[in-house]
Amino acid sequence: MSQESDAAHNRGFWLPVPSPTVLRVQRLVFIPGFALVVPGPLPIMRPLLCLSPVFQELQMSEKTQQESTQHVPTQEPGQEEMNRLFWHSRRGMLELDVLLVPFTQEVYPTLSAEQRATYVELLACEDADLFVWFMEKEIPAEQNLADMIRMIIDRARSLPPVH
Repeated sequence: MSQESDAAHNRGFWLPVPSPTVLRVQRLVFIPGFALVVPGPLPIMRPLLCLSPVFQELQMSEKTQQESTQHVPTQEPGQEEMNRLFWHSRRGMLELDVLLVPFTQEVYPTLSAEQRATYVELLACEDADLFVWFMEKEIPAEQNLADMIRMIIDRARSLPPVH
């Protein structure tokens, strides 16, 4: 082996690894007598193509699997929207979670299209702003957000106390 090709051999090269959900790239590092595969997410690159028949077979089976799952709807659109809003309502602050999650599950399906749009707009606000608004220290400048905050607070106050 020449000195140049030996240096390239020791540095390793990049191989794409098929994954149905996340594109991950792994680095294959050659150490005399060993081949070490180091996993980890890396920026998408156009690496040296692997000509291995096994690798090509994996790529083909991944494409076939993706095509077959694209045509099968897993959830109806209403349920998908509810799932997305449920996770957007979970804020990481207990005070906000206690107000927003039950509201999303119980009241959101009964709201008008305009009120739903306002609720989605409310979820895009920062946690610190939401906290101040729900604690009634400040009122949002936009009237539609203020009305939605009031609706959520009134709903929470109308519930029986938890013992």
